[in-house]
Amino acid sequence: TPLLEQDHTSPSCTQREPLVLEPQHENRIVDIFPQVPVQTVLDKSLFSPPPPGARWACGQQRRQLRDDFDKFEMGALQILKTYDFDNSGTLNMKELKLLLQDYSDPGKPVSDDEVSYVMMVVDKNHEHTNDQQDIVFGLRAWHAWNHMPTGVDAAFTQYGIGPGLPLPSLQALQDLMLTLNESQPVDIMEVEYVRSLAVSLGATAEHASTDQMRKAIAAWYLNIERAETGSTSLATASPNDVTGKDALQVGDLPQ
Repeated sequence: TPLLEQDHTSPSCTQREPLVLEPQHENRIVDIFPQVPVQTVLDKSLFSPPPPGARWACGQQRRQLRDDFDKFEMGALQILKTYDFDNSGTLNMKELKLLLQDYSDPGKPVSDDEVSYVMMVVDKNHEHTNDQQDIVFGLRAWHAWNHMPTGVDAAFTQYGIGPGLPLPSLQALQDLMLTLNESQPVDIMEVEYVRSLAVSLGATAEHASTDQMRKAIAAWYLNIERAETGSTSLATASPNDVTGKDALQVGDLPQ
């Protein structure tokens, strides 16, 4: 099965079971968020990704997709060895595009929009650089963007997120994320990060597209601790399994 099924307007989610939506969440972590000034929300460098979520605090579908990604996760050092052609210690746009293409469905070219999205997610500290951990974080976000459950779209509709609609409030976004997390706790830092990433992707207080919100949610969706497993038990999947290209070793990657 290909690692990613690329459909840039509506990423493939057909292999996931529908997410069961709940009408309300009576036990919120924060009942009322303070009103955040627009100028603060629009500060694109305000929030960095929170630490990976504990597995016990993540819904089953998020854990399952995280575990599915583990089958394709290369060692971070191996990524740089393979794609860092200029030996700079980071990946530039051209090198990143080659990496994404190797992880794509054969015959479906990677768009510049996809590369820009992953590069933005990879540049977690807003320093225009990326390291080994950043690259894997970006790959997880890209994988989630293409493989989130079909229930994500239904949840977007339920919470008023879509074309022509404004950027959701922190409270509305927390409610959405609680639903996607199957009522498991969602920390305020996670909500702030998703909202600020949506702004970095072009969302404004007056308008946030479905694509912008999906991409922002995707960066959070697989930000989960990996299951405890020894390196000898990891699957040896690689781009070769998907594209027929030369195999790349899967390694044990620390969180």
